[in-house]
Amino acid sequence: MDNTESQPDGFTRRLLPWAVAGVALLAYGVTLNHWVSYSSLSTTALALDIDWWSYKLGRPLFYLLAMPIQWLPPQAQIIGLNFFSAVCAALSLALLARTVSILPYDRTHEQRVRNPDPQALFRNANDWLPPVFAVLVCGFQMTFWEEATVATGEMLNLLLFAYVIRALAEFRLDRKDSWMFKAALVYGIGMANNWAMYGFLPLFGLTVIWMKGFGFFKWRFLLTGFGLMLGGMLFYFFDPLMGVLDKSEPSTFGELFTWELVSQRNPLLGTPKGRALMLGVPAILPLTLIAYRWPSNFGDVSGFGVMLASFLIRAVHVVFLVVIVAVAFDPPFSPRQLSYGQIPMLTFYYLGALMAGYLAGYVLLVCGTEPAKSWQKTGGVGRAIGFVLLAAVWIGVIAVPVMLLRQNLPAIRVENSDALRRFARQTAQGLPEREVILTGTDRLRMLLLAVHYFGETQAPLLAPFKELALPRLHVRAAARYPEKWPAPKGEDPGRAVPMSAVLDFVFGMGQIYPLWSVDDLRGEQLMESVYAEPTGLLYELFPAGTNVLARADNRHLADDTERFKAAWEPVQRDADSGSRTAEEIAVAFSGWANSLGVRHQHAGNTNDASWSFETALELDTNNICAIINRDVQLALATNGPGLSAAVSQLELKVAENRSWENLLRRHGPIDEATVSSFFGSLLLNRKLPRQSLPQFERALALNTTNVFTQLQLAGVRQQLGLLEPARELLAKVDAFGLEKLPVGSQAEHARVSALLDYASEKDSAAVERLATAIEKFPDEPKLYHTLSKIHLANQRFEAALPLLEKLLEMNPKDRLAKFNLGPAYAQVGRPDEAVKLLSELIEQMPENDSLYFNRGTIYSGQQKFDEAKLDFEKVLEWNPQAVHAHLGLARVAANRGDTGAARAHFETALKLVGTNSPMTAEIRAGLEKLK
Repeated sequence: MDNTESQPDGFTRRLLPWAVAGVALLAYGVTLNHWVSYSSLSTTALALDIDWWSYKLGRPLFYLLAMPIQWLPPQAQIIGLNFFSAVCAALSLALLARTVSILPYDRTHEQRVRNPDPQALFRNANDWLPPVFAVLVCGFQMTFWEEATVATGEMLNLLLFAYVIRALAEFRLDRKDSWMFKAALVYGIGMANNWAMYGFLPLFGLTVIWMKGFGFFKWRFLLTGFGLMLGGMLFYFFDPLMGVLDKSEPSTFGELFTWELVSQRNPLLGTPKGRALMLGVPAILPLTLIAYRWPSNFGDVSGFGVMLASFLIRAVHVVFLVVIVAVAFDPPFSPRQLSYGQIPMLTFYYLGALMAGYLAGYVLLVCGTEPAKSWQKTGGVGRAIGFVLLAAVWIGVIAVPVMLLRQNLPAIRVENSDALRRFARQTAQGLPEREVILTGTDRLRMLLLAVHYFGETQAPLLAPFKELALPRLHVRAAARYPEKWPAPKGEDPGRAVPMSAVLDFVFGMGQIYPLWSVDDLRGEQLMESVYAEPTGLLYELFPAGTNVLARADNRHLADDTERFKAAWEPVQRDADSGSRTAEEIAVAFSGWANSLGVRHQHAGNTNDASWSFETALELDTNNICAIINRDVQLALATNGPGLSAAVSQLELKVAENRSWENLLRRHGPIDEATVSSFFGSLLLNRKLPRQSLPQFERALALNTTNVFTQLQLAGVRQQLGLLEPARELLAKVDAFGLEKLPVGSQAEHARVSALLDYASEKDSAAVERLATAIEKFPDEPKLYHTLSKIHLANQRFEAALPLLEKLLEMNPKDRLAKFNLGPAYAQVGRPDEAVKLLSELIEQMPENDSLYFNRGTIYSGQQKFDEAKLDFEKVLEWNPQAVHAHLGLARVAANRGDTGAARAHFETALKLVGTNSPMTAEIRAGLEKLK
């Protein structure tokens, strides 16, 4: 390391970085996105308080710098935030130019004999070329350009990273500790604002130690450096502090601070370390060429050895340069491709561009400058090779940016066009011109509509369905929609309320505003009481009432199809442009086309269904749902069963999309016999029989010979009270021949038949049928469960006990058997065994309030009032409106002589049940007894 105090000067190091910043800002300003892209949607919505129901976590510096932008008019705020990214990008490129211009060119023997500069700087008439080449490689790279023209927050992170690299390079020149201290401070801020900075922390620490030497271990240097880094990390407190100061935020500072840390921990630990290391190799490994002063001969003093060493070092530099430049074009092994676009990896591209500039300078110096001493001059062959490399670099300086521009500019134009805004407008077309409640589980679709309505007075009231169970959402919503949204009273803001309370709220608001959803909410408890009618890309929700067979009709199908046909072709044209936003819009349109195809297929419109599925696949060839539906459509056209061999690919596709919900939300519904049957079983296991019914009906319509589906459908009909339709199905199975069925199907036939008998008040016939079936099929647990359930319903606890014990013998982990056996033991005078079973279940399911209530009731019967009180209070922690828990506490208090507490709990229970409940008389009797 040089200890000279002189400063680098000249145009390249002083003025060129500012010129780069100005030109870059102009270029990014011209191509700036005037709205949002899919990549910037979440960050922009949070920064501008459009996404008011989520926390601002993980990017404190970005949110702080974005605050003044909110003073602009609404439509200018998004543009202002995008322009801020452009400014950060321009400054990052300026830092890149400055850093490349002050890198040391004395690492190899060939550089040292050609570069007499005391600071090892590259100084000649062409010293502008390395920084300019680095800037062009980085600035025109697709991911960098995307991030520079929309507000994702990543460009600010890169700016901090770039400043740290620049500070380390400046320290090499003047050895001033102030550069190290600046780097430490900015690195601390960067860690608070970007979890990825933790991944570079070991490399940063090793670099500082390497450059500082033994001076690193001086106490003054260590304390100052670590103190400044910790000072930068104080930004961790910014988001929680802003949350506490916000009157609409009910969470505490401690909760917000914990979530701030978790928001960084999860992606840091969730990112595959092997993939991150692999992606970093092309960018980080070449840095070793700068970090170390390489010897001239590596121990071999022969002429041939020196020549070979020089050739290998030169070859390594050239290979690294070729690889880094190739990565900028995003081949399959690039960060953009291997990270699937989920993480921008800007730091890797930045480091790659840094090395590209340095390596280009290496070639210019080694191949374009002769050694100072004549005996060190290059021979004829070496001179020819050097000339070729030198020409290649000059050609590359022109060709590489032009090729990057030609490859990426069309994609940037599409990416930053109004395509996503048009899609948002098309999505919102179905909404009526009045205030509505808009709910759903598709967060991105809801954010898209929120941005679409940003700044408008006639906007829907947003109610993300998953968050409706959290009182803190209602606190924020009441502040967001004053006089339209009722504020919660008394609930713990951080604890979820029961689904029954959510449904009461939804139906209560539904009396005032029409209910709409961004998805069909399949699998949610709400859909047991409503049905979703598709209208374009949205769904209108209607109460199902008492009609079990309520279905969404297709009254909008023709209009939706015409609307789709008028809009899909431009989407297809842009899909192959390389724009991620265009790809996502094409996927959304593919899902829409697939959904239309299923609706047409249900309506019997064969030609329209076929066109819809083919169009879905034109828009997205990977739409597995459309592939399956097309196969089914072709099979039905030949009078075959509605089956598809492509179903075998679903397991892999579900893994790629992380869940069934994500797969169907992305690609649309699946209309295939085995899949419909699977969904029916899944919904039935979630205790959603009303939603499982159409799935089983569709599965049977697509494959009329599937006897097991007939039995499943019969069971669901029986459960929903559709007794005659259930008997009709069983009659068809009987006609097929019971003896031909597998054992499981025969057992299921007996079980459903028994339940039909029981529903017809033929209790003894149901018990006899199930007992006979158990003798015939002793290994079928469903039979034991059903018979024990009938006995328990009729308070025949002694008869239920051996059945439940047999179930535990068959499967010691059977939670349902344990759940029922506990209260049964209590009823037959075996309370200790009941408590033991319920305690085991509580360990396995600590959030199940029913278990605490049952155990508390048993403790109360044993006069263990302290234990009973704890269990009833635990129930109220989960559900403050649990009437039975209040009654349990009232009785416990009365038995302990605490009349005041007993009266308070009785009165609370009376308020909760109202005046017309069957429990009202019981509660009033308890109050009278206290008097």
